Amino acid sequence: MPQSYLAQIDKYYRSRQIHSLDFGGDHVDCCCKAAHEKGKTLFGPKASFIGSKYGNGGHPRLVFLSLDPGRMDYCPLPIDRTPEAVQTMHEEDGVSSTADRHWYGTHLLALQLLSEFDSVLEDLRLTLPTPIRAPGNAVAKLRLVTPYFAHVNSAKCCVNESGSMEPSPHAFAENCWQFTPGELDILKPDVILTQCSPAAKHIGRFAITRPDNYPTATSNPLVQFCEINNRIVLWIKTTHPAAPSGRFWTEGGVDWCDYVNAVKNLRL
Repeated sequence: MPQSYLAQIDKYYRSRQIHSLDFGGDHVDCCCKAAHEKGKTLFGPKASFIGSKYGNGGHPRLVFLSLDPGRMDYCPLPIDRTPEAVQTMHEEDGVSSTADRHWYGTHLLALQLLSEFDSVLEDLRLTLPTPIRAPGNAVAKLRLVTPYFAHVNSAKCCVNESGSMEPSPHAFAENCWQFTPGELDILKPDVILTQCSPAAKHIGRFAITRPDNYPTATSNPLVQFCEINNRIVLWIKTTHPAAPSGRFWTEGGVDWCDYVNAVKNLRL
C-alpha cells in the first residue's frame, strides 16, 4: 500500500532538513542572517497543508501556491508545524471569519472549482449570493471545503508574529524554491493556482509552459497548461486574496468562470 501524502511529505522534509523538528543545512545561516538584518526572529519551517481528502478519486488534485506562511503566532512551536499538525489545525479551524482574507478567499475559489465534482460542495456553493461572497452564517460551513485541497508556500519559514503580514526576506524564497519541485512530485497536482506574482515567478523557474500542445477550454491568459516533473498541470495565475489592491475579489466575475470551465474540462 503506498504511503499517504502526509507520510511522504514528512519523509521528504526530513531528507532535505526542512522539517520543523529537523531543521538544518547550509541555508539556515543565510535565513537567520536575513531575518536579523530586518530586526526579526526567524521562525523555522511550517509544513504545507494537505487536506485529508486531497487526491481522493473523483476530485482534481488542487494545489494553491503562495509566498510564505504569513505569520506564526498561531503555531509558534515546531511540533505545531509538522505536516500532521498543520492538517489537523486547519481542518479543525476551517475559516474563522471573512477578516482572514487569504484563507477565506482560498476557500471560496476552491469551492467554485471543486463543486463541479461533489454534490455536497455544490449544495454549499448554491447558498452563496455571489461566487466571491459567503454570508456570515455560511462562513463556518466553508470548512467542508478544507479537506479537499493542498496549500504550499514557496518559502517555508517566516519572520512574522502577532498578526503581522510583512513579506519574508527575499532570501527565504531564494533558498526554498529548490524544494518545491520535489514537493509537487509527491502531491502530483492536476491544478496549481499561484496566489501572487512572486509565487508565479517561483513556478516559472521549473515549469515548462505548453500553450500550443495542450490548449485550455478558455482563451484567458491567466490559464494555461504547463509541464512539471513530466506531468501536464493546469496553471491558474491569481492575485493574493489579501493583497491591498483587492484585485482577487474583482476577478470573481469572468475570470473565475474561466477557471471553472478550464478545471471542469480536465481529463482526470
